[in-house]
Amino acid sequence: PPLGDAYEPGLQKDDNGLTVALSLSSPEPKYVGKYTWRLSLSASFGGETRPVGWADVIATPTMPSHGHGTFPPTTLGARISEGDYELLEMDLFMPGVWQIDVTVTWEDPFSRWEELQESEVVFEFDLEG
Repeated sequence: PPLGDAYEPGLQKDDNGLTVALSLSSPEPKYVGKYTWRLSLSASFGGETRPVGWADVIATPTMPSHGHGTFPPTTLGARISEGDYELLEMDLFMPGVWQIDVTVTWEDPFSRWEELQESEVVFEFDLEG
């Protein structure tokens, strides 16, 4: 059976009050190739959820069992709308289990002092050749 996450649009990971949803992957994480991901970022507090208006998003794909990553070693997210960020041409170039560490430095939408938080989530997909 495949290892890692089962992809479906909206697959969510949470860390430090932040939810990172993989709202779109093109292509679907199944085969090797260059990927475009759309990530939706939101924070919750007191039962209310708000999109994260500002964030630095960095994805670092690696193959832990092989001991290597990809080139370039990171993919930077670009803000496309409030709470939505896009990763372009993330190169997952060989079959096997890829671990994509997504580090987010984000402005807490519930703070009046533009307080920055840092979160890290991990997506993991087993790709075929």
